[in-house]
Amino acid sequence: MRTSPSLGPPGSGCDPVALSVVVPTRDRTTRLLLTLTALGQQTLPPDRYEVVLVNDAADATGATDLKSVLAAVPDHVPLRTAATGGRGPARARNQGAALARGEVLLFLDDDTVATPGLLDAHLRAHRAAGPLVVHGAVTDLSAFALTPDPAVLRPALVGARGRSIDAAALADLPEHARLFGPRRSFIERTARAVLDTPGRERLHWLACIGTNTSVRRTVFDRVGGFDEHYGDLWGGEDLELGLRLKAAGAAFALLDATAYHLPGLRRDAADLLARFWRLVAERHGDPRLAEVGAFLAGRLTLDALADLLTPAVAPDRARSCTEFPRGVASPGTAASGVVVPRRQPPTPEGRGGTPTVSTLPLGPAAREVPPSSALDSTAPDTDPSPTRELRTGPGP
Repeated sequence: MRTSPSLGPPGSGCDPVALSVVVPTRDRTTRLLLTLTALGQQTLPPDRYEVVLVNDAADATGATDLKSVLAAVPDHVPLRTAATGGRGPARARNQGAALARGEVLLFLDDDTVATPGLLDAHLRAHRAAGPLVVHGAVTDLSAFALTPDPAVLRPALVGARGRSIDAAALADLPEHARLFGPRRSFIERTARAVLDTPGRERLHWLACIGTNTSVRRTVFDRVGGFDEHYGDLWGGEDLELGLRLKAAGAAFALLDATAYHLPGLRRDAADLLARFWRLVAERHGDPRLAEVGAFLAGRLTLDALADLLTPAVAPDRARSCTEFPRGVASPGTAASGVVVPRRQPPTPEGRGGTPTVSTLPLGPAAREVPPSSALDSTAPDTDPSPTRELRTGPGP
């Protein structure tokens, strides 16, 4: 593990780190370098945050690629690394969260470039009371959608019409993004639609997108983190986490602070989405959840999905639910019974054991957590005022 010498061991009482950026990666080169370099250009002081990079490459080739990237990352980036050996993005994110020092966890993909004020905005957002999931704006730079990541690290990513982006261009990226075909992806538009539109409270969990999304560690741990049951199957382990967070009563909010996504083309997306959400439906015991895959593939409208998932729980299945403390968040009702994964702590080598799971039935009643729970605490910060950019969805 690469560790900045200024950082003490995780959980040390004198540790000043307030926010940990968890970046899972696999077989990335130039996109990853741009992601890490941008995290070294933040307005938040470097002793207030850290970056935990988790390499999920399955073989030695991926480890070799990562070494070349790390050698090019500026020394001032407060970076630590770990490996999970190809167990999938959920395992990589959980590993990063387990090793993180900060109370606020910000999940960022290895192809997403943070603007300078992004980390500070997320940290300020979590000054708000109660369990909160915060998603920042993500703008796709479509000029790079057809550009594969170089097999060998290159200093610049070259996209359509010869347009390129390198580390030197990051500081001016907000100003010049219009040259790279900026657009909001389908799921990004969905996140804003469900949070900005009254009557779609049951779908707020669709704003739990895996990049540029933050949550307090206590909230993340309470629902068991990402479910590693799905292995390396792509298709929505981030949204499945959001489903459980919503069921437990977490609130969701949007930030205007932006990150830029360097997308890649995935031709098998529709098939993978269908497979993933069929498994989610089986695991949660609710066949309706299989239709989330159809929605994400563009075969079902948002209104149709909302109608399909209503009512949230059939009367004969309504049972007690462990929720976050009432009075600190707008309690949500579930779309189904929810499986809460229980994660094993990481071993010294950065690998964890096989996760076990237990079923958390969902319903309108709740077993409340005592007010003294750690969920009532706020993330450490020097400024008690929440960010003005924070926008929460309408309450139920």
